[in-house]
Amino acid sequence: MTLIELTATVVIVGLLATLAGLSYRGQLHKAQSAEAVAQLSNMRTGIKAAGDRKHTSGDVVLIEGATYGSLKSFGSSKSKSKAKAKSKSKSKSKSIGKTGDGDGDGDGNGDGFGMDEPLRLCQSASPVPSSFVNVKGSVYQSAPDEWSGTSTSGWTCLKVQRSSVQRYQYGYDIGAPLTEGSRASFTAWARGDLDGDGRAAWFNLRGRQVGQEIYVAPALDIVDETE
Repeated sequence: MTLIELTATVVIVGLLATLAGLSYRGQLHKAQSAEAVAQLSNMRTGIKAAGDRKHTSGDVVLIEGATYGSLKSFGSSKSKSKAKAKSKSKSKSKSIGKTGDGDGDGDGNGDGFGMDEPLRLCQSASPVPSSFVNVKGSVYQSAPDEWSGTSTSGWTCLKVQRSSVQRYQYGYDIGAPLTEGSRASFTAWARGDLDGDGRAAWFNLRGRQVGQEIYVAPALDIVDETE
């Protein structure tokens, strides 16, 4: 074997090893992202349950004898017509307090809403962990008191906790209405940087309250799952 052939062989082997490493890393990250998907599924359940419960104080107030919180897909003709009809029937002005912006960057400190319709969504939850640095390229063990809140806000309202280690930061934000006739919008989210390279993966579950109903997207909005 000549020197040129040996050099070519070494280069080819090196390329194959690099490609194999990238493929393995991608598959590993995809498997690890199952944690975020499962946690957001728990949050979906918590959002629905909060809408169904009958609260008597705070911003989550349900009318006695009525049932709310059924989960339906975005974009249905029924939801659009209901939103349009409700918008036309409302003549009173409504004001909205400052909240998280619903894109996964909120700080859990939304001020709530001053509208005629009672808010049947839990108020915002503080991210866990509070700093994204804690899950960049590493795992994080949260304390029970980090999953805090009240009966009408935060993780306590959603009834969501996590006792095992986590590779993602989790949050839940209340935002301004997304469509005409909406009461409010929400985003439940997970953010991770499994290899610590500064490029984050996002998993977003979005929804809104329209009138007396809570609507949620049928699928997660995922960005850079394997980074």
